[in-house]
Amino acid sequence: MDKINQFEIYKKALFKRKLILAGILVLSGIFILIGIWALFFKENVVYRNTDYAMMDEDENVEKIDESSNYILEQTVEGNTMSILYGRDFVFHKSTGEADILFGNPSKSKVNMSVEVLLGSEKVAETRLIHPGFQIKKTKINADISKYKPNIYDGTILVYYYDMSMNERRPINSSVPVKIKIVE
Repeated sequence: MDKINQFEIYKKALFKRKLILAGILVLSGIFILIGIWALFFKENVVYRNTDYAMMDEDENVEKIDESSNYILEQTVEGNTMSILYGRDFVFHKSTGEADILFGNPSKSKVNMSVEVLLGSEKVAETRLIHPGFQIKKTKINADISKYKPNIYDGTILVYYYDMSMNERRPINSSVPVKIKIVE
């Protein structure tokens, strides 16, 4: 009778071990499937690295007219900055382009990049803008089809980058603009 009880206890312990082993195998399989999904099937989302500038210059930059009166006069050593911007942007649904005006005057001591927000949604961004250059057009990187032709409140977020180390400076600017959406 004693051997029968021991055999029953052994069978129960063996069953528990098999159950635990099966659970570990199932969880391992789930983790492997998640890993495969993450590597091959998940949508790639690229986030802006907030500590360092994007190394390449924006494709739409053009030289600023140096004879203008808005060029910054530097009176002290160190990083100085000023910006040139238009308050009214036009977004063309049909072409996917935006007419903007943003400039980094030539006497500025920082590189810049810009994000354009429509409400709280990022709808456009530039690459690096060096001193002495401006952007008048950029591509729209969001689906603006949900917006009807109208004038909306927007914001441009300006990021400043140290020219020697290409690190983002802790000072950034936010400027209100009007965004007109047209077909």
